Amino acid sequence: MTAQAVPTSAEPVTGVVEAVSQNGSGIRVAGEWLNFSRHHADVVRPVRGQRVSAQLERTERGAWIVALDVLDGGAIQLPQRRGGFRSQSDPREIRRLACLKAAAQFASGKCASGADIHSREVLAIAEAWLEWVERKGGRDSNPNARS
Repeated sequence: MTAQAVPTSAEPVTGVVEAVSQNGSGIRVAGEWLNFSRHHADVVRPVRGQRVSAQLERTERGAWIVALDVLDGGAIQLPQRRGGFRSQSDPREIRRLACLKAAAQFASGKCASGADIHSREVLAIAEAWLEWVERKGGRDSNPNARS
């Protein structure tokens, strides 16, 4: 570990840094946020993906890092995802979001030309388009519609 004095009540934690807080005040390891302490300002600040070994002191305010070592020479070890870069999503959810995005773009064009459109109207448009998309064969029920 580091040259810091580690309290006897310190708890060891080892794992990959999953995230670093936006303001740099902590890291997430094994699903838990660990805070950097002002009292241990010389603790190394790892980056996302590095494997670390930390000594923690727990208080009612959270888990505080009192000592930390970056392992494996600082190599980045991002977790492997199955099925490519995107998680498997429900196809209906993808259709819903695509219709919502299209409705929002449609509404923004209408607003740019001076129309007063509210969010509830955007949602109604998206729902109508989703209903149309999910019809068997994708055919419009209007007999006068062009093919």
